[in-house]
Amino acid sequence: MSIIKENRESDLIAMTLEDFFATVYKGLLENKGLITVASVSIPVVGTLGAWIGKSGKTEKDGIFLANLVIWIATGVFAFAVIVSLIGMSMMGKSLLQGDLVLLCAPIFCVVGTFFGIRKVFPLGELSSTYTLKDVGIFLIGCLVVWFIFKTFRGWGILFFGSVLQLVAWLVAGYWLMRRLAKRAFGKTKIYSNK
Repeated sequence: MSIIKENRESDLIAMTLEDFFATVYKGLLENKGLITVASVSIPVVGTLGAWIGKSGKTEKDGIFLANLVIWIATGVFAFAVIVSLIGMSMMGKSLLQGDLVLLCAPIFCVVGTFFGIRKVFPLGELSSTYTLKDVGIFLIGCLVVWFIFKTFRGWGILFFGSVLQLVAWLVAGYWLMRRLAKRAFGKTKIYSNK
């Protein structure tokens, strides 16, 4: 028994990052049925919980549950996107090589959650939707900056104008990205629950 235990420990120590991701994907494939049930249960149970919470004395419980379910569904979707990007960029795999159920389950989860919660509460009443919108806009801005630096290799941008105009564009871009970051991740909350 101790020899088997030592072999497992040495396998864990010698595991590469690629082996780790392959093991995680294999584990996801083995639990595909459970993942499918969870992806269907999150929107259904969350919407039902928000509906029950809304019918109480105050809507605070329902709003809390609605926000919680939206965050859980969005987290599941973000995890799936990150895992897919790792598989495509680092491991050289195509998205078409992935399991259909594992690819569709997070999409169904997040779409079903937003659709169900929208039937109970207007999405404008939920602070989570405002925060997700702000974080999404910030991430899109980061992707635009990354694309510009990747395409032009940072310094190979040809700018037809004066140096003063270039500095003005850079300052405006910095100000916009800083404002988006403060809005998305700042300590002061602009939006709150009703």
